[in-house]
Amino acid sequence: PGYDFAEGDSDPKPPNDEIHGTHVSGCASADTDNYTGVAGVSDSTLINARCLAGGTGSISAIADGIEYCTDEGADIINLSLGGGSSSDTLKNACQYAENNDVLVLAAAGNSGSRDVKYPASYDSCVAVSALDPDESLASYSDYGPEIEVASPGTNVLAPVPGDGYDQLSGTSMATPVAAGVAALGKAVHSDLSASELRDKLKNTAADVGLSGEEQGSGRVDAANIVEGGGGD
Repeated sequence: PGYDFAEGDSDPKPPNDEIHGTHVSGCASADTDNYTGVAGVSDSTLINARCLAGGTGSISAIADGIEYCTDEGADIINLSLGGGSSSDTLKNACQYAENNDVLVLAAAGNSGSRDVKYPASYDSCVAVSALDPDESLASYSDYGPEIEVASPGTNVLAPVPGDGYDQLSGTSMATPVAAGVAALGKAVHSDLSASELRDKLKNTAADVGLSGEEQGSGRVDAANIVEGGGGD
């Protein structure tokens, strides 16, 4: 199910030269256990809201997408997008999701500075920074006091349109990996509210030795959130 808010029609499928949304979806939830391609972190059902075309679009389209996914019954919303300016329209949409028991995760941004972008900076969103494979903060990742968790974001292999696969890097990739971990937690602990799931995502994160502004509570940990362990 889905909707294209960027172009105003009921088909959210992107053109083959637009790979971002498909790649992000695959990071979170590419089919598992089918001996094909790659496996996403979770095996969740996706609701697709295409809000940007070619990386550009309107704040109102993003807000409409957030509200649409909330109304369609999403447990978790991933926002692999962001900008440097706040907007009441976008803030209200994220708050709408939180008020309706939806966990929203958002990308910190890719300017490599102490400047977490919006919507990740909103209190209603979990701000996610990106890590390199050695678990250092990626050079492109934004950081700051808003960061709640860190997640692998460099050279992440995932599907792209046209039955292909590609490695991409960014907080756009880190955020759906974190969303996939949250989805695993929700699958095992289905009675958790969005705020409880947010706490569990943070409480089960692993400390990788970075500052709080770089990793928040730590690197998301799938085994810990499923098994209920601590951040080791």
